[in-house]
Amino acid sequence: MDNTATTKSTNWLFWLGFFVVIIVLALITTFAAIRGGQQLVNKNKTVIAQEDITDLPAPTPVIDLILNGQTHTVDEKTIGHLPTLTEKTLNEQKIQKNNEIAQLIQTEIDAAFEPALQNIPAFTDWYYSLTGEYSRYLTAVTGDMGDFLADKMHETIFKSANFSETINAKQQLFDTQLTQDFQESTSVLKQTLLDFLTQNALPAETPTVQVTSSKDETTNLLSVLDKHLAITSADIGKQVVAGLAGTAVGVVAVKGLGALVIKKTIAKVAGTSLFKTAGALLAKLAAKAAVKGGGAGAATVGGAAVCAPLGPGALACGAVAGIATWLLVDEAFIKLDEAINREAFEAEIRQAIIHQRDEIKRDLTTVYVNVFNERINAVSLDMSKHVENIQKTFIPADALRK
Repeated sequence: MDNTATTKSTNWLFWLGFFVVIIVLALITTFAAIRGGQQLVNKNKTVIAQEDITDLPAPTPVIDLILNGQTHTVDEKTIGHLPTLTEKTLNEQKIQKNNEIAQLIQTEIDAAFEPALQNIPAFTDWYYSLTGEYSRYLTAVTGDMGDFLADKMHETIFKSANFSETINAKQQLFDTQLTQDFQESTSVLKQTLLDFLTQNALPAETPTVQVTSSKDETTNLLSVLDKHLAITSADIGKQVVAGLAGTAVGVVAVKGLGALVIKKTIAKVAGTSLFKTAGALLAKLAAKAAVKGGGAGAATVGGAAVCAPLGPGALACGAVAGIATWLLVDEAFIKLDEAINREAFEAEIRQAIIHQRDEIKRDLTTVYVNVFNERINAVSLDMSKHVENIQKTFIPADALRK
């Protein structure tokens, strides 16, 4: 009995130890399997994550640009095209607007000079008259014939045509037109930039990262144009006056461009035969004196015979006859001079005025084109500097992975 009990006890202990070992080993195996599986899963996730970081592109650094109140999200490549696009657009505007202002100046200055050219016969009518003749004699004795003729030319050719006022009005017209041309050019630039930013907008699904706040004033492209858009015709006028100082027109006088143009034009005419008349006056008077004292004097003998019966009144009669003879000879000489020289004389005056007109057109065109180009070039330069400042804020794409 004792053996039987001992055997049973030994068997129980055997099976207990057996199953305990089995259970413990099963638990260990299960734990190892579960933990090992988790480690594999985590390892796979790590590998996949590493592969994603390596293979997927970094987010594109972008900036929000503001133009005309519209916000455009663009990358560095798009930003880099803006200076070139600006320069190209404004160069096209320079060509167009330069041609327009040149044509305007040609047309308007021609129109301003035309009434003066039409008044040349009025001056020569006076010149080939007894009044004009004796006025010149008197001036030659008491004053300066050159100044006298210049004043008479101003009165008959320019003043009666309101030339000074017309030229001043033309200058204001050019100033206003150039201001308008500049504003139109900047409007074209804004629209061109707006279209470009719209066409190059990034797709919505593009992963991006902002490198600066959209509220940053440097991202507002309109801000770079604001100081240029504030230009007025008065500003243009000041630049034009400064530009004219280095041309044949010279410094504009206090009375305005019109008065200076008249002065320059009359000075141009001073080189013609008109202002050489004073030097030839003595020879002209001598020729007339010979006629008056010779042939014309003999012709008065008959007149003296008629006056003889008048007795004491013969002296007065002779004086009247002498005056009449003098005037008739002068009138004859004036008519002869006019018949021979008037056409060439007027042509000479006309050519001198036209020469000055063309010189003024050339100088005005040069100055206005230069003023416009300087303004346009300033916009292009400022835009380039502005974009350069924006580009300095961009982060290299590789740095975004760190």
